[in-house]
Amino acid sequence: NWKSSGADAELQASASGSEMDPGTYKPVISVELKGGLITLEFKKKGVDALAMYGRLRGTLGWTKLGVDTSSPYIDGRPLAAAGVAEIREYMARGMMDDEEIGLDSDIVSITYGG
Repeated sequence: NWKSSGADAELQASASGSEMDPGTYKPVISVELKGGLITLEFKKKGVDALAMYGRLRGTLGWTKLGVDTSSPYIDGRPLAAAGVAEIREYMARGMMDDEEIGLDSDIVSITYGG
């Protein structure tokens, strides 16, 4: 899909698309168990990093788990009550220049038994 003439054709490079809008940026994350670890996969899509948040289903408020610049983020927290499975929920926010921007991601959840 390279342009047929001009500098873009010579370099076989072309920029298309629009500039990222920090006000409307919304991360997309997914969660799964890999080797017994909860892993949150993501693509930054123009931001510096993602701030990850978690909570137990049914609780109010989010706990900031950390900031990650490369996928995946691994949630290594132990169970709230040893031996009792729980449903964990996660969401993320984009980060630019150490500031959270944009919209919260959709909430994803997983049942974790330790």
